[in-house]
Amino acid sequence: MGNCYYYLQAGPLEFCQYPYTPGRGLAYGKEEHTVTLLEDGSVKFSVYDPAAESIEVEFTEEDRRIALVKDDQDVWRAVVSGIPAGLRYMKWYKDGVEMIQKKAPVLYGFGGVHNYVEIPEENEDFYHLKQVPHGSLRTEYYESQFTGETRSCIVYTPPSYDANPDKAYPVLYLLNGGGENETAWSQQGKINFILDNLIAEGKCGEMLAVMNAGYVFSEKEGENDDYSALMDNISQLLMRDCIPFIEKKFRVIPDRAHRAVCGASAGASQTQWMAIHYPELVDYVGVFSGRLLEEIKEQPGHYDPSSFYQEKSSEEYNALFQYVLYARGLDESGQQQKAEAESLITQGYHIDFYTAPGRHEWHFWRKAVRKFIMHLFK
Repeated sequence: MGNCYYYLQAGPLEFCQYPYTPGRGLAYGKEEHTVTLLEDGSVKFSVYDPAAESIEVEFTEEDRRIALVKDDQDVWRAVVSGIPAGLRYMKWYKDGVEMIQKKAPVLYGFGGVHNYVEIPEENEDFYHLKQVPHGSLRTEYYESQFTGETRSCIVYTPPSYDANPDKAYPVLYLLNGGGENETAWSQQGKINFILDNLIAEGKCGEMLAVMNAGYVFSEKEGENDDYSALMDNISQLLMRDCIPFIEKKFRVIPDRAHRAVCGASAGASQTQWMAIHYPELVDYVGVFSGRLLEEIKEQPGHYDPSSFYQEKSSEEYNALFQYVLYARGLDESGQQQKAEAESLITQGYHIDFYTAPGRHEWHFWRKAVRKFIMHLFK
């Protein structure tokens, strides 16, 4: 297995081990990695710091803090086993003060910049970097009339895009969760590798994928004051600015039959809001760890999606969308939502539901988006 970061993600953030420390006496490039995944799935931590009195690492989801032990070479070490599979955010502490470990992998998420470790799951490699044709990730900038600012989005183009100048493609729009931005679906979500692998396996057709930051604020006074602004503003940004930009700059098929939207967590609620209020935009809807029939009043932009189903007959609803997927991890009330979905299905609503072991986390959302993608643009 070795250092599995090489297989899980090809990019600069996991290769941030600086290969030299002045005064250490080691040859250039011989420094230990700060975070190394071992063959048995455990993780080795190694930090050179002669001035520290203590160094600890904490896994945010588990509330577990581990003390590293200093050896006679002033290297702090620990080997930790039993970390659940998936992406695990970490906090580092030096002498009791929280810090970013600058020589360890970093991501933007969970409300800020955090170190992390990626633990593979046995017999699951659909999101790994493989020897298949690869698409490209492109950072694009466009002017938003809605926000009055320049916005950025990340665009995945499939492997054949540059080689086939006469071909047009469908588009998947992805929305991130709370405390994240437009990098989440490529960095945490591995969406480019998921698409590369599915395309290579013949399990989906080629498509573009477009990722925007879900926090959107209008330049017009009053448009951010309503409780629904967190939900509605991303729809406005897509409708008014991003979709027209994508359809002008890229070779895509510009109709709702060739557009899909999905999102995780807060992005799931925004996805469902878009489907409820602007069904003319997309033909495929994926709601991952969002609400189905329950209302969560303590959350910003709360709304009751059950009224949408009450107002629509199953025939009306089924005419709106080609495919709708609700997904939720078993460890985040997945059984409850499964019962809600089954109740609607028995009433004739064409809804698919997916659940698997997992919490409110990227490891589950990768599986959900994979299932969603395999139903798109048939």
